[in-house]
Amino acid sequence: MGYYVTTTEVSCQIPQVNLNEAVGILAAYLPDKNYESDYERLYAILCAIGFDDCFLLDDGGLGVGGYDGKSHGEEDDFKAIAHLIPDGCYISWRGEEGCLYQWLFEEGKLVERHGTVVWA
Repeated sequence: MGYYVTTTEVSCQIPQVNLNEAVGILAAYLPDKNYESDYERLYAILCAIGFDDCFLLDDGGLGVGGYDGKSHGEEDDFKAIAHLIPDGCYISWRGEEGCLYQWLFEEGKLVERHGTVVWA
């Protein structure tokens, strides 16, 4: 059983200086392969978790891409690395039944916020 979710907007990155620590925390998801850099390792981990289209930032960090699939605990993964994500970053979600929520990263924590659409 699971719940299908998709991202509706993503503005989230992991700075280059934090890539190695993020890889260490999420290493259980790392596919068995040789990688050239921490960026490649973290990219592979996020793909394994279900995030597509992650990308290299100009400063060498990693931009988090979108997600469209069955939820399986990725919230716990991002809670574990929340202290490595800059304040103000966010990932907005829509659940299979239309519910809207957002993960906002503040003061080293993932804060979940819920929303509604108001038509004007």
